[in-house]
Amino acid sequence: MHQIFHLTGVRETASGITLYADHTFDFYLSFGAIDRHGYGTWTKENDTVILTSNYADKKGFAIVAQQKDALEGYQVSLQNPDPFFAGMMRGYAIVQATSEEQKADDQGVIQFAMEHPDKLMLMNALFPDQIVTFIPEPDTNHMIVQPNHDIFLLHFPEVRCTQEEQTLLVKLPLLSMYFGERTFVYEQQMQ
Repeated sequence: MHQIFHLTGVRETASGITLYADHTFDFYLSFGAIDRHGYGTWTKENDTVILTSNYADKKGFAIVAQQKDALEGYQVSLQNPDPFFAGMMRGYAIVQATSEEQKADDQGVIQFAMEHPDKLMLMNALFPDQIVTFIPEPDTNHMIVQPNHDIFLLHFPEVRCTQEEQTLLVKLPLLSMYFGERTFVYEQQMQ
């Protein structure tokens, strides 16, 4: 037997949590142009349900190539960019305690003045919890990346939910990023 809970009180948003008898769970969130999902295991301590995912190593972007090109600074390019997605990209180049932030152009190119960053951090405003860190190969100045299906994964690092009769009260950081800090109410669907 499984329990299905649906988000209530948030306009134009669909979200649900299914708790299965084998102590696994599925999660989905859909609003506007954003569809997210997650899965993992759950445990229960008194009235607290703890959701934990085990895919923290999955990254929403993959490196396609790193190369040395005739250009100034360091460049990160999206392979086959979608203009809407590309316009939401941000990058951070970091050398020791110094960082440089740049926004991608509509072609998916992020151009840094910094020539040899120690690390690069990429994120897309549609997925603010998916900040991916890369270490550039030495003697390169151009990294080509591509988003992959893992960008849609929502991570659950021991998210604690309070179960009160037929509801789950959830404080999920991603939902707070989108809708403000509060407790979200998921009501159980009767079967």
